[in-house]
Amino acid sequence: MNIYGNFVILRAIEREDLEILHRAINDPFLEKMEESFNFPISLTQQEKWLENVLQNRSDMRLMIEYQGAAVGWISLTNIDWKNRCAHQGIKIFSEEYRNRGIATDAINALCQFAFHELGLNRLETSILSYNTPSLHLYCKKLNWQQEGVRKKAVYKNGHFHNVILLAILQEDFNYEYAAE
Repeated sequence: MNIYGNFVILRAIEREDLEILHRAINDPFLEKMEESFNFPISLTQQEKWLENVLQNRSDMRLMIEYQGAAVGWISLTNIDWKNRCAHQGIKIFSEEYRNRGIATDAINALCQFAFHELGLNRLETSILSYNTPSLHLYCKKLNWQQEGVRKKAVYKNGHFHNVILLAILQEDFNYEYAAE
């Protein structure tokens, strides 16, 4: 089953996505914008990661398709079925697909699915304080609320950086906006 936004499709990761995922994990810009740290990843390591993803039934990682091309991935991880919450993440792989509304549409589609189909009540994410495009997307466009700051929690480029904690509740998700 695919999840449809207004102009994106969220679909399962396939083995054919291996090369684009391998390029993305080794992209210095994308690594700079996320909390985690990655050593350079070989294609063999990426294949093992993909095998684990394909077997994992507790996390949901999906490719974002736009006009027939895989342009990013989006996820719900650490799904807590008892407390009905999950961590949400997204990456748009290349600059040519940023600032086109793709991330907005993908996150809205995933929120709709998470709240309406999975019965989740809360989604959370965390963003490096210097990642202003993502902060603008979540806080200004998507109505996620800042809940806290992990001060100097991530070390990148010779400095410690704050991590902004955001969340949205099912009751605060605007279904009308998502359907536009």
